[in-house]
Formats: sequence, structure tokens, C-alpha cells
Amino acid sequence: MLNIKNEERKNYIKTIPRGQYNCGGYALNTFTWYFPYNRLEKPNFYRAGKKDYNICIKAMLEHFSPNLRVIKTMSDLKQRETAIAFRLDGKGDFHYMRKGKNGSWYHKMGRSYPIYRITEEEVFNTSWCDRYNKPIVLFALKEE
Repeated sequence: MLNIKNEERKNYIKTIPRGQYNCGGYALNTFTWYFPYNRLEKPNFYRAGKKDYNICIKAMLEHFSPNLRVIKTMSDLKQRETAIAFRLDGKGDFHYMRKGKNGSWYHKMGRSYPIYRITEEEVFNTSWCDRYNKPIVLFALKEE
């Protein structure tokens, strides 16, 4: 994991071409293309069932240990943690959203899309981007 402080993160966002990172890379501060699985155990994003979520969660917790944990509600966030929301679409894809220090939520679609600010209502809506409609998993990412 790329551990960067907030000021460094702002500089990364400004200097790294948007096509070099996806929603996961943005939300989790890797600023690369991040996929929530390991080479030996890949989820079936088309099925997007509990087993597939468990594969993704297990991989994320391994990749970002000890700085990432699953939370049940937003009230479980501690000081110096950032909320990350993760969801599958059942059509072969996944998506991440991140809550900023200013209280707004942000996300980045793949390739060269910009970072968009969205409302909390949109984050906890039944669907993201008219596509991602499977259960939401919340994570707390420790800020460095």
C-alpha cells in the first residue's frame, strides 16, 4: 500500500495521469489499477454472491493489513480513518467510493474519467451509476 499523507495525496491526484489508476487505486491510495483479489483465488463478479464478496474482502484485508478493517456502519469509524465503500454489480465489475475529510464522498470510474463528488444519499442508494446494485461493504482505512 502506498502510505501517503493528505498533502502528498493531493499532489498525487494532480500529477498522476487519471488513466493510471482505477476506482480502487483512488479510494485505497495506491494510485494504480487495484483489483480486489489474489492470483490464486478470484471471485466470480458475474455471480457476485457472498462467497465472491468474501474473496474480495479477504484479499483487501491481506493487501492493506493492518491499515484496513471492515466496519458495519459509518459510526464505527475512528479518528484518523477514512471510510471506503465497496460494491459489486453482478455484471462482472466492482466499484469503490471514498469519503473525504470534508465529509463529501468521491469516486473515480475506470480509465481517464475524472474524480467525481457525490452525495451521501447517492452512496447509500440502491444503485451506483445505474449499475452497481449489490450489497455495500464498508471499510475503515487508517490515515498515515
